[in-house]
Amino acid sequence: MAIIKARPTAKILSVLAIGAAYLSASSARAHHSPRMFDTDSVLVFEATVSRVHWANPHTYFYVEAPGDDGEPVEWQLETDAITLLERSGWTEKTLRVGDRVVVRAHPDRNRARKHGLIDSIRTEDGTVLTSVPGQAEAEAASSLSGQWVQFTTPFGQIFAQLAEVPLTEAGITAKAQFDPRSDDPVSDCIGYPPPTAQILLYYVNEIDVRDDRVVIRNEFFDSERIVYLDGRGHPADGPRTNEGHSIGRWEDGVLVVDTTNFADYRSTFPGTGIPSGERKHLVERYALSEDGTRINLDFVLEDPEYLAEPFAATIEWEHSPHLEMSSFGCELEEARLYLGPSP
Repeated sequence: MAIIKARPTAKILSVLAIGAAYLSASSARAHHSPRMFDTDSVLVFEATVSRVHWANPHTYFYVEAPGDDGEPVEWQLETDAITLLERSGWTEKTLRVGDRVVVRAHPDRNRARKHGLIDSIRTEDGTVLTSVPGQAEAEAASSLSGQWVQFTTPFGQIFAQLAEVPLTEAGITAKAQFDPRSDDPVSDCIGYPPPTAQILLYYVNEIDVRDDRVVIRNEFFDSERIVYLDGRGHPADGPRTNEGHSIGRWEDGVLVVDTTNFADYRSTFPGTGIPSGERKHLVERYALSEDGTRINLDFVLEDPEYLAEPFAATIEWEHSPHLEMSSFGCELEEARLYLGPSP
């Protein structure tokens, strides 16, 4: 795409410190690495839109603002996937080349790189754009089948719980050596293994309950899991895959899912650098709430190669039959825009 130069409109206005940023502002951007962006601060500046990359897994807006020497500098501003932007009221034409905007963004930790994670953009008419979709009133469901969305548990809260789990020596080493710019498989359009997709905010989950299996789909990287209900066990020497091998059973109306045979993965949770190991084991419990509007999802993750203790958490999915599943369609070239020089 050609770069169209546009005249910058104003200088950077301020840098605002914010507390516990990853528990709040960035919680809607669950697949962005807190190790790449300084989520404890926000840059606020006026700029002019210079170009747009509307694609998955991240949409990028490029803007120009004066640098310290007064000369125009182009900033690369990253935000969420098209699915979430469209549900938040954006279209590909919401921002056009030449539009004057006020940007709030978390800066890259490598300050030499003019790169930021969008918190919000304010247009000339006062419209404030974010990637947080509106939430409709939850409708009652009679079973687990249907569309469900995680609206309520900030991803940062899960990160805080994960941070309290002690790591093995291998886990400590892997985390220390992880570089999200070069080591994250998402840059090769390889989605995260469970339970990350289950935790992500605002993406639709679809459950299809059948007699001999349950199919669980998630929009993020078009993931699909088959949970076998026919009494089979895990294959001792079966293939190891990103989604693993899942078997399930019903306990008083609660779906219990047991998953093993996970493939090696460099960072199970976005940006943490804690891998998936050969002995990774995930147990989930899907329970319909009494009023049928929510699924209470508890999970326990064991990975003795990297986690010294199991990691347990609870989230809620809301019944959202008005939302249809969208295809993610990761574009490799766009995914690799995430890469850049290390700090």
